[in-house]
Amino acid sequence: MPKSFEIQEGGKEKPTREEIESLLSDLELYDKNHSIGTWSGRLMAGSILSAIESSEDKESEESYEHEEHLEEELSGLQRLQEEISQNIKLQDLLNKHQSTLEKLGIDLESPNPHGDYDEHETYAVGDMKIDFTNQESFVDYLKSLNEKSLSAGEVKLVKMVFQKVLNRVRQEYSFESADDRLLELFSGIKDMVIEAKRLGLKEEANELEQCIHYNKQKSLPEYIHARNRGFLEPIGEGFNWSTYQRDAGLESYPEYWEKAFDALDNAKVGKNSSQLYNDILAYANTCIHFAESDSRLDDYEKSHPEHTKNLRSAIEKIKKKLAKYKPIELD
Repeated sequence: MPKSFEIQEGGKEKPTREEIESLLSDLELYDKNHSIGTWSGRLMAGSILSAIESSEDKESEESYEHEEHLEEELSGLQRLQEEISQNIKLQDLLNKHQSTLEKLGIDLESPNPHGDYDEHETYAVGDMKIDFTNQESFVDYLKSLNEKSLSAGEVKLVKMVFQKVLNRVRQEYSFESADDRLLELFSGIKDMVIEAKRLGLKEEANELEQCIHYNKQKSLPEYIHARNRGFLEPIGEGFNWSTYQRDAGLESYPEYWEKAFDALDNAKVGKNSSQLYNDILAYANTCIHFAESDSRLDDYEKSHPEHTKNLRSAIEKIKKKLAKYKPIELD
């Protein structure tokens, strides 16, 4: 069968690897074009070039070489503007990849369709958003993938879809009223978990399972609230409840831990979140015990004994505060 045309089970057309890799490439390019880091670099470059231009304009005497240098700087500003004008836009992606998106059952949305600096999406800041339009189609696509012969592009795109959808759940979905996006997500989430595990996407599968677990308990809003404050981050990795002591100052250490206490307080008052509250409390205690016995503090103590002593004292205060939170007895 030609590479340009493949059929999934049930007679549905499946996007080819070439289509997947092309879509992935453009999505990555969009995220790069519109990232905060890219915009910060552009703004800094623009400020420097403008300052040079302004400084040169104020010179009372100009030589031929001076004018030539000014032209070079002006062309630099022009090149910067030209680079920005070439930003890939949402409509570019839709025009090019609409067929692939429909086969996958997903849709794209700009992080800010009206832009952050004027009313043109060229100036949008942030990553492209993804939502499901037909979750059955996406699950069918996942089922069509052979875990033993996955291409790097296929893995990256599927992982990107999961991560972007989960990010939207954590940041945007409404839990106060029926949200079509949330209903769509949960309509086939079990199948998604199964396929994510099969394809080796353990982190994404675990996050989906947590959503299922706390949704069954009717405490999904409180779970998302806690998740956004660091609940269930890998212990001993990154910068979270268990590792604040590695990089936080003495004043900021207890401030960071307020995220944990906020998650506990929110779950404690929730109508259906007693089990979640107990889970958060158990996780928080595990984190503070890890911090208390963190071997990195022993190494740091050799060169900064006084600071480490004070930091251990701060950890002890958090431990005592946590001790005031008692598990809730469940029916």
